[in-house]
Amino acid sequence: MRYLWIYILVGCFLTGRGYGQNLIPNPSFEQYDSCISPLGAIRPDPGIITGWLSTNAATPDWFSEDCRSAPVNEYGYSYAQKGRCYIGMINSGGYRENIQARLHRPLTPGNRYYASYYVKRARRYYSICYGIDRIGISLSMNRVFNATTNFISSGPAEHTPANVFFTDTLNWVKVTHEFIASGPYEYFLLGVFMNDNNINSLTRNGVLNTIVGTYMYYDNVLLFDLDSAMEYTNTVINTCTDTTITGSGRNGNFTYQWFDGDTAQNKTLSGFGKYWVKSIDYDSGLVFMDTFSIVDNRVNITLNLRDVEICKGDSIQVSVEELPEIREILWSTGATGPAAWLKDESTYTVRATTQCDTFQQSFKLTYRPPVQQLYDLDTTFCWSNILLSLKLNQDLYRWYYNDKLYVQWVLDLTTEGEHSLKVTDTVCNTESSGKITIRTRVCEDCIRMPNAFSPNNDGMNDLLLPYFYCDIQQYELRVFNRFGELVFETAQPNAGWDGTYKGKPCELGVYFYHVKGKYGPGEHETISYTGDITLIR
Repeated sequence: MRYLWIYILVGCFLTGRGYGQNLIPNPSFEQYDSCISPLGAIRPDPGIITGWLSTNAATPDWFSEDCRSAPVNEYGYSYAQKGRCYIGMINSGGYRENIQARLHRPLTPGNRYYASYYVKRARRYYSICYGIDRIGISLSMNRVFNATTNFISSGPAEHTPANVFFTDTLNWVKVTHEFIASGPYEYFLLGVFMNDNNINSLTRNGVLNTIVGTYMYYDNVLLFDLDSAMEYTNTVINTCTDTTITGSGRNGNFTYQWFDGDTAQNKTLSGFGKYWVKSIDYDSGLVFMDTFSIVDNRVNITLNLRDVEICKGDSIQVSVEELPEIREILWSTGATGPAAWLKDESTYTVRATTQCDTFQQSFKLTYRPPVQQLYDLDTTFCWSNILLSLKLNQDLYRWYYNDKLYVQWVLDLTTEGEHSLKVTDTVCNTESSGKITIRTRVCEDCIRMPNAFSPNNDGMNDLLLPYFYCDIQQYELRVFNRFGELVFETAQPNAGWDGTYKGKPCELGVYFYHVKGKYGPGEHETISYTGDITLIR
């Protein structure tokens, strides 16, 4: 079975006024101290209208229904676009009326911003009725003031397009600008920020005119950061399969911007990844950021278990790493958790279950081989050919020969006598010992006699000589004829019988010999052989 888990994280960025909200103080000019004459109400010094100042010696006007200066005023007839108040500014010839306000917080360099405001041309202005283009906004690091009433260029500015004239006297027209902040500007300026040479005017009869002169109403000023949301949510979908969900922007009067440029409110999201949508209210400056994370919860777990070896009778704790992705660990013994105690020789299995999968591994527990059992050994070798080779397992055990540590893999015994050997297992604390006794004896082939010889002086087998395979002492050789008569004897191993007796060649036939002697170190062992030999010529 596959599962899908959804988590929603909600957060807000808040300062005094909140991210994603209007950075303009008193945006509809509704906050004021008292009713005064509307003409020249906005001045360079802090005055009646909260948050707004003139940028030069010119003094823009302020109209309020509460103060009976609206809807009828000196320049025409108009209700506010929002609320009950609005302002009016003259731009005629070189004369400029612009206003400024300190933002709730400085702009963030590199972020995108959206600015909007509403304008309407006054019906009458000293019998000159023109509409102009190129109105706009400007930014400044500091408060702006020019003691004259002339044009002011304070910083970066955004203007409406050329030849797009604002002539409507009945309806409020929304003007918008989008820009990327090039610095941490703190002041926002509204009005006309070009000289007359770059501004066109239009009479009410639709005729272009080089005379710049108009009176415009302004209301409902908005500036907000498109890249900073006042609230965000992060919907996390943890799943074991590549899944598809529907992501949605906020309900309401919003414009939507998806990660891929889509502008629909709802969007189908497929595959693992992180997706986002911005819900932007361009009227109020509200920006909401919602992200949707489809997370692949599949993980690859390696249990890293190996075969283990213990001493019989002992027990051992075997464990796997307790990773956060593992939800359950079950051993074939029935134990649960990251560790289990084991003592019996067997094959075991451990199973780890994650959110999406189950991983299993088997391993063997075996007993350490018992220490090699040694026994007493009594063996006999031919005295001249003593060699007993013992192979010793140095991987598992420690060996002692005649009570001294022995580290070679082979022990060669070449001397007769008693030898002691001990083996110890330092892991399981066991040992075994034994004694090896090596004895020597006369080997039957220590002396060998030929069965015939031919004393004919041809250089081949002319003498009867024994073959010695050991060191002989007290040697004697005697040869008898078939009548029992001694025909040859010697005590010298290198002296042989030449087939004569008393200087005369003996007859062909069978003769008998007796050879004896002693061999070996220490107490010599006596050997004695008898046999027959054939004399031929």
